[in-house]
Amino acid sequence: MRRLVPVGLALGMLLAGAACRKAAAPAHEGQSTAAAAGDPPAADPAAQAAADTLGRELFRLVDRAVSYRGAHRDRPARSVSELGLDSLSPQVVRRLALADSGGDGVIGREVATVAWRRPEGRALRSCRATPQVLEDAALQTGRFTVHCTLAAGGERAFVVVPAGAGRGARR
Repeated sequence: MRRLVPVGLALGMLLAGAACRKAAAPAHEGQSTAAAAGDPPAADPAAQAAADTLGRELFRLVDRAVSYRGAHRDRPARSVSELGLDSLSPQVVRRLALADSGGDGVIGREVATVAWRRPEGRALRSCRATPQVLEDAALQTGRFTVHCTLAAGGERAFVVVPAGAGRGARR
């Protein structure tokens, strides 16, 4: 029964998101559809491809962390290995931390980070996300935003689309 609660909650969020989905806002004169919809400006294709790869890995990690919390009476996982995942894969390093949940001093919001094991020659070093990506994906037909550290320094938000969906496609 406990195993079904997170799955039922996720399914309910997906159904609610589908029911509440709004039509895409029309672009204003001189403004692209992506800019009218509030997406970040277009990125370098290599950086976007890296963000898509790291973002999908982040989504999987955050989904596991939220499911773990639901199955363990609101107790968060303390490490990636507690989620049944290896912290190291051939391509990436996975990290899970608990952060302040919004300025109220309560520790407990999961922050997942995925970084390339070998970042040399890559456009991004790492990306991070919170459980907010699950809600975003449910309400935005699978699209969600991750925050990434650029190889050249600085940070940038990237919109990750579901595998198989085109970047310009809106369903």
